[in-house]
Amino acid sequence: MRKHWRLWVTLALLTLLGGASGLQHRAALSGPATGPATVAIVRTSTWPVPDAEVESLVREVVALAGGLEEVIAPGDTVVIKPNLVWGAAPDEGYTTDPRVARALVQLAREAGAGQVLVADGAAGHRNWQDGRGATVEAFRRCGYDADGDMVDDVTSAPLVDLNDAGGLDQHDPALVTQVDVPNGLIWTSYWLPRVVMEADVLIGVPVLKNHSYAGVTLALKNQFGIPPSDIYHNPGSQAGKGALSHNAEDLGRHIVDLNLARPLDFVVVDGLRGMIDGPTGGTLADPPMRLLLAGSDPVAVDTVGALVMGYDPATIPYLSWAAGAGLGTDDTAQVTVRGLRISQVRRDFPVPYGDPPAQRAEATPPTVRITAPQDGSVITEQTTVWADPSDDRA
Repeated sequence: MRKHWRLWVTLALLTLLGGASGLQHRAALSGPATGPATVAIVRTSTWPVPDAEVESLVREVVALAGGLEEVIAPGDTVVIKPNLVWGAAPDEGYTTDPRVARALVQLAREAGAGQVLVADGAAGHRNWQDGRGATVEAFRRCGYDADGDMVDDVTSAPLVDLNDAGGLDQHDPALVTQVDVPNGLIWTSYWLPRVVMEADVLIGVPVLKNHSYAGVTLALKNQFGIPPSDIYHNPGSQAGKGALSHNAEDLGRHIVDLNLARPLDFVVVDGLRGMIDGPTGGTLADPPMRLLLAGSDPVAVDTVGALVMGYDPATIPYLSWAAGAGLGTDDTAQVTVRGLRISQVRRDFPVPYGDPPAQRAEATPPTVRITAPQDGSVITEQTTVWADPSDDRA
């Protein structure tokens, strides 16, 4: 983390604007700072991206973010949680590219993991038809499991349907457990899958998308795939997560609570495509974003991810709530960006977007004008300004 530096400004400080560069400098909106964080950004110039290059990019971004050896101990059980909102081909941009998840399976094994699972609970079937089994369909259509045996076709990692609680409206104790969240923002307990709660390490692999309710959907929002739809299904349906209210007041609070129930240990954001009318609109960033982000602080990753999409993190309430709950930092002065700068990859997605709507981040860096004293003049005033580096690396 770069050290703070001092400007000794003599005689006159004419302007100091509170704007931003590609990374908007501001203090956290609420709660104590959780300390410095690192977020890595890498990008390729190639499209479509060959399989070998996807693996190389994942290795690069994970290494820049600190590596999995700092997260995984020998023998650990690791759950890798992609975003499989519904069944869609990888190039459609709705879901996590299986090549990214598979590279993480390999890296986790190299770091000493005893078992690596890939697990998610899809929001529903494609086009929202009713019925259980949306996750099984998603694993097949998203390119993980062509033969339907719930084993990844390439890595042989077991695939787990987090929506399965033993049957509709069931709470099979072998599959789910009630998790207390005493400091929850909206609820104080959730039924969650044992496979996630008992894992030693949880790695999120969300997709770079905006979200028509939450503003953005990245690491923190991706946790919505964990609660079983068998328990939290839409009213009158066997699918969805409608019991977890998606209105403007409640959705962000559920996001924070689910992350408090089971915090993420590491995140890699699949930004190879990027969706500009997410989570399921289907309009892709053009040209493709061709990037990955990574870090061990999910709030910092989401803050940087929002800025990559051109959104001001201060207009996405659940980021500040998550920071206030101790899940990470949304204070950009505490974030070091490694690899590429935000300004090198930033693409302005539509605004306003979401409810409450995410707004555009400023793109003009703060300015300071300094008038130096002339030789022989008398200095009558001296001002000290503490600041962070003015580029977008924080």
